[in-house]
Amino acid sequence: RQGLGRDAGASVRGIRVERAFRRACLSGMEMRRMLALMEDGLADGDAVRLRDFVMVLLIVVCGLRVSEVSRLDEGDLDTEGGEPVLWVHGKGRDGKVDFVPVPTVLRQLVFGNLEKRRPLSRRSPMFVSYSRNGFGRRLSARSISRVVKQAMVAVGFDSPRLTAHSLRHTAVTLALKGGATLQQVQQYARHRQIETTLRYAHNLENARNPCPMLVMKLIGRLDGPQLPGS
Repeated sequence: RQGLGRDAGASVRGIRVERAFRRACLSGMEMRRMLALMEDGLADGDAVRLRDFVMVLLIVVCGLRVSEVSRLDEGDLDTEGGEPVLWVHGKGRDGKVDFVPVPTVLRQLVFGNLEKRRPLSRRSPMFVSYSRNGFGRRLSARSISRVVKQAMVAVGFDSPRLTAHSLRHTAVTLALKGGATLQQVQQYARHRQIETTLRYAHNLENARNPCPMLVMKLIGRLDGPQLPGS
């Protein structure tokens, strides 16, 4: 740059920064399998199992971030225009200024989880620890992430690309697959920029790209070769 010698890096290309998601998401069938396994343990009335089931369901149905789940209080479950909603402390916000709709069935499950710890105030944490050292304290984001990861591993989804945040990716992807518009999904996920929502749509469109199957058809390889013993 100072003109004192030859620039040895002049011909070196820069690294292209990819904008694709590094985390994977689950399909609707895989999500059903995971929830079914977690639901099997609810019959014995175990408070920890119920808490974990409700947390996972909230993340994937309401598209919440792990940090948002950790910050939830009992009083955040409210109504808006007569409809049940959940007020959340979103990313980059200075308070609980956003809300997401909550299906009635899920609302009842949340109340069922809270009933295990009555009496409570509106400022009481929605999800708490039941461990010996942290009993009754607000469950941290790290603890919630660990619970979700353990639930994934238990059903056989043990990939480094699958994390607790993958459930939020799952929620947004399933909403798009279900027919929601980009504007509805942007509002649902609370994305400030529509470009963030478009990335999900682009990944979904790319995964459905028919080109590989069209090429397989044209080269006559839709049916695999007959291998010995097959």
